[in-house]
Order: sequence, then structure tokens, then C-alpha cells
Amino acid sequence: MMNRTMSRRVGVFCTLIAFLGCGCELVGAALDAEDRYPRPVEARRIASDDLLERLIEAGFPVYAGLNPPDITGTYHSVDGQTIYDDNQGGPGSFGTTCEAYLTYMPTNSILRYDTELDYVACEGGSTGLLTYVSGFGNCFTLYSKQAGSFHGCEFTSVSIRSGCLVEDGIEDYILAFLHTEQRGAACADLIDVHRISGVDEVRMVEEAFLARVD
Repeated sequence: MMNRTMSRRVGVFCTLIAFLGCGCELVGAALDAEDRYPRPVEARRIASDDLLERLIEAGFPVYAGLNPPDITGTYHSVDGQTIYDDNQGGPGSFGTTCEAYLTYMPTNSILRYDTELDYVACEGGSTGLLTYVSGFGNCFTLYSKQAGSFHGCEFTSVSIRSGCLVEDGIEDYILAFLHTEQRGAACADLIDVHRISGVDEVRMVEEAFLARVD
């Protein structure tokens, strides 16, 4: 199993050569100027090349390509830890993510899923919309838009999730998200105490493994 540190290093230095017949898909170098990170058109509308480059520079693995694995199923997310935030706070100021069950249901496209988020215990929450996917082999990156609220701050956001499918779940799972819009007087106070990040500020949450539950 590739450890998380090595996975990120590969993500920075590996050249995308899927279309040359090699299995290396973790993006860190451009295939060409026009199609640096092959992914569905809808995923491009959610996450621009510039945003993906910001994530890669911060150590986030982006798996490009149009032959992702089939991740249909439900997975248990329980112990994610925030590891990066543009709005830096003190140690422990971010805590863990919400415990949740993530369900990906197939559509008529291998590059799109209907997504269901079932939060078990959470201070906030958000709704999942259609999720688009890129990848190759057993590794993938998911792209989705969300809307939700946190302690009186309403928001819309972009979330990007990467991982590698194994028999009993998803390993090396990592989530990056940023708010694209915030509404409500509570937002500024929450930003000041680092409970949320500001608009266009990236936060990353790492979870070593998501167990498959069906």
C-alpha cells in the first residue's frame, strides 16, 4: 500500500501518461496545454485547472483520466482530521469531520454518480448533488457542488475527494473543499475563530480509510 506521504509526492511529480498505455494516473505534470487534467466537462465547471493546481501544490492527489473505477456503494467516514487550511488556526482548532455514510449510486454514465450523505453526528451539514469522477485503474477523484449551513452561516461549496478503491473500502482518502458563497452575519465570526474558512479558501481533511458497508 502506498503511504500518504509517498502518495502526495507522486501526486506532485508523476506525469499523466494514461493515454500512452501506462497506469500512472496521479497528476502532477501537464499532459498538454489544452488538457492538463482530463475529466468530465461538468467536473471542469466545478473545479478549474487553476483550482486543481492549487490543491496539488498543497499536497492533494488529483487522479485524472476518463476510466475511473466503479465506486458504487456505501462507505463509512468517521475519523477525518483537518491537515491544511488557508485560514490557519492553532493546533486542534479544526477538530474532526462529521461521522457520515457516503453512498454513490450509479447513473447512465460511468463518469457521474448520484450522491447521498447521511450524517450520524454533525454540527453542520450539507447536501450532495450530482458527483462527477475522473481516474484510472483503482484510483479516482470526485467533484461535486454542495449547499449547507454551519451555526447560522449558509454556504455553497465545492468539494473534491480522492482515494483508491480496494476490496473492503477506499484507502488514502482525502477531501478538499472551499466555500464559493457565504450568507449570514454568523459567517465572519466563525471565520475569525477558524471554525470555517473564508470564501475561496481551501481546507483539506485526511482520513486513512473508508470502510465499505454494503
